[in-house]
Amino acid sequence: MEGNYRFYVHNYRDRSNGWGTPFKVELEVAGQVYTHQGELSVTGAQETAFEFIYKKGQIAKMLTSNQSREHDTWNLTQGAFVEVTGITKSPNLWGERNWEQSGNHTFFLLKDCRDESQGKGRGFFNEMLISELREIRKTLEIYTAMTPIKAAEVATACGLGFSKEAEWNVLLKISIDGMERLIKIDRFD
Repeated sequence: MEGNYRFYVHNYRDRSNGWGTPFKVELEVAGQVYTHQGELSVTGAQETAFEFIYKKGQIAKMLTSNQSREHDTWNLTQGAFVEVTGITKSPNLWGERNWEQSGNHTFFLLKDCRDESQGKGRGFFNEMLISELREIRKTLEIYTAMTPIKAAEVATACGLGFSKEAEWNVLLKISIDGMERLIKIDRFD
């Protein structure tokens, strides 16, 4: 609906012992994806992530300047085709152990795509823990949420992931011998 909107993050109860709780919020408005990152360390603290005016058929007029568009965070240009450098299944499906209960995803690795959001909370997947470490799962979650991934700026395996259980709606441009063809993949088959 048309109107003025404000989205904010509210730290109802701080449990970080003064370290702060990092967060990342993504918002899609009329096809544009915006990202805001921050950190709250006080119980009851609030931070406005997005404030904007929306009119149907127009790009939202952002009133806050503390967010970035998604493509700014991943070093990509929205709406442009990017070379696919590899296609792989999710790591839980690699090798002889097939852990499909942890998700069935296909990843398209993209040229020059890299996480420029400081990589916090992205390098560790608690659902893949061996059973001996499950009792310290929450400790590991807090640690990884505050720890940036080293050398994220030179990563070569970043891109898009699609779940077998969800709609894909991805448009691919296939280029072979000077000929191009557009193909839309709407689901996993």
